[in-house]
Amino acid sequence: MNEKKLVEIRNLKKYYRLDRHTTVKAVDGVSFDILKGEIFGLVGESGSGKSTTGKALMHLFEPTDGSVCFDGMEISDKSVYRKNRSRITGEMQMIFQDAASAVNTRMTIGEIIAEPFRIRSRKAGKKALREKAAELMALTGLSSSVMDRYPSEFSGGQLQRACIARALALNPKLIIADEPIASLDVSIQAQIVNLFKKLQEECRLTCLFIAHDLAMVRYISDRIGVMHRGRLVELAPGKELFSHPVHPYTQSLIEAIPVPDPRAAKNHSHAGYQPERGGGQPVWHEVSPGHFVFAAE
Repeated sequence: MNEKKLVEIRNLKKYYRLDRHTTVKAVDGVSFDILKGEIFGLVGESGSGKSTTGKALMHLFEPTDGSVCFDGMEISDKSVYRKNRSRITGEMQMIFQDAASAVNTRMTIGEIIAEPFRIRSRKAGKKALREKAAELMALTGLSSSVMDRYPSEFSGGQLQRACIARALALNPKLIIADEPIASLDVSIQAQIVNLFKKLQEECRLTCLFIAHDLAMVRYISDRIGVMHRGRLVELAPGKELFSHPVHPYTQSLIEAIPVPDPRAAKNHSHAGYQPERGGGQPVWHEVSPGHFVFAAE
């Protein structure tokens, strides 16, 4: 495995059998890499399979088929995953969309943030746990003075910061952020995105950032993968994807980004994406260095 690659996903599939005649292909043959120290953005409309991809990587869903290699381990192999489960769950953490439902409302914020550290370091005393919580809160822009407050006393943005702090408690090698800003106000979204950029610079954070907001993904991501109907249809460096989108679906998503100037918005047309019918079997093409598109031959 290339030493610069932390995650290698090859032909990942996740199918759901509804009945004898109906199978939903939520993820259908997805392949991409996540490099160490990068933020990889995964975008697409609701139902495109991006969250299922992240959860399959995290083993919250059992993949139907395909290979997932994490830091040199083939974790899609059930025996390998079971043998190394403790290590993998410590080195791979997840941040969910709804922070309020991802925390225990009967625990204080300090207890929530220090919980992973408490579980892994059973001999750690209360003083060590509070010091760890204070350290993580400072890292994510929370004041240690609110450590003894409960989740109901926090805003959505503050709770999401607490969830990010908790995810960092064990110094993970990879964080999977599943729509971490979708339920937040625009101003708070910007704060959370800036926090991810800060953590990338200061802590060499490696992150799979899943979202449907292309404007935010454009700002935060080093590389971006675009998903549609369970497939990855385009993959490129962030700036390259927005300056030279190739796949019609990617072009449609970019056209749909709201224009802040009302006068310019009047002339902003959005035709929408119409899937091509017929033609040859789609394959991956490298249209420029590092820029790939899934299209018919």
